[in-house]
Amino acid sequence: HSKKFKMKDKKEYYRNYYKNNKKRIQEKQKALYLLKRSTNEGVEEHRKKCSEHTRNYRKNNPEKVRETRKSQYNKRKNKALELIGGCFCVYCGCDEIDFLEINHKKGGGCQERKSRKSNMVDIILSGERCLDDLEVSCRICNNLHYLMMKNTIQAKRFVVKWDAIHAKTGKTYNEE
Repeated sequence: HSKKFKMKDKKEYYRNYYKNNKKRIQEKQKALYLLKRSTNEGVEEHRKKCSEHTRNYRKNNPEKVRETRKSQYNKRKNKALELIGGCFCVYCGCDEIDFLEINHKKGGGCQERKSRKSNMVDIILSGERCLDDLEVSCRICNNLHYLMMKNTIQAKRFVVKWDAIHAKTGKTYNEE
C-alpha cells in the first residue's frame, strides 16, 4: 500500500518538476540533439543506436509488431479498396476485410504482381496505377472468377453466397 502511495508522490514530483522547468529541459534536449547530429559521426552513431533498438524491440515483441503491421496494412488496404469501389465483394457482398482482395477483371494479376516491387495496395494509394480494370472481390469469388476464365461451363456449377447474419455471429451452418 505504501509503495503505491510513494510511486504516486514520485510521479507527481516529476510532473511538477517538468512543468516548472519545461523550457530549460527542452533547451537542453535541443542542444544535445544538435550537438550529436552536427557531425557525420554523430549522425551515424545515432542511426546505429536506433537500428539496434528497433531490432531488439522487434525481437522481444514479435506479437506486438505483427499486430501493428497488420493494423497498418489493413488501414491502407481499406483506403485502396474504397478507391476501387468500396470495402465489399462486388459478387457476393462479403465485407470482411481479411477476406477481400483486389481482382483484375481481365486476369493477369499474378504477372503484374511479379513485375512490380511493391504491393498492389501501395501502388493504388500512390496513384501509379489506373483503377478501371480492378474490382474488389472476396477470396472465394476471386478464385471463382479465375475458374470462369479457364472453364466457364464447369465454373457455373458453383454459387457463392455471403451470409452476413452468420458472419456477424460467427456461427457456421453446422452449429445451428
